[in-house]
Amino acid sequence: WHPMADHAVVVARMKQLKDGLKRQINVKVTHDALRNAYIEGLFAMGDRCVSPIVESLADGTDWEKACKERSIDASAYIYRKKAFDERLPWDFIDNGIDKASLWREYCKAEAL
Repeated sequence: WHPMADHAVVVARMKQLKDGLKRQINVKVTHDALRNAYIEGLFAMGDRCVSPIVESLADGTDWEKACKERSIDASAYIYRKKAFDERLPWDFIDNGIDKASLWREYCKAEAL
């Protein structure tokens, strides 16, 4: 599983998408704030070690500051490439498709 792209790469890709589609009739490109995507990535790939960040957010602390205060390297969760045999936070969910099938489809998409 590929990690989330670097902030500058995501900004450039969003600009490319918007510029490429701005002349299309009835097409409007919208997206969540990039900042939210990184927080979501941290919590999606994080383990129980990131739970203090949730508590800090509830207290009004900025998530980056909370990571520093607790010596949590958010990039280790967000940017690290994952392996097939790694246990992922959502592996317990039974969606009717086995992980090996999803991995094959992922590899096919990567090859495009």
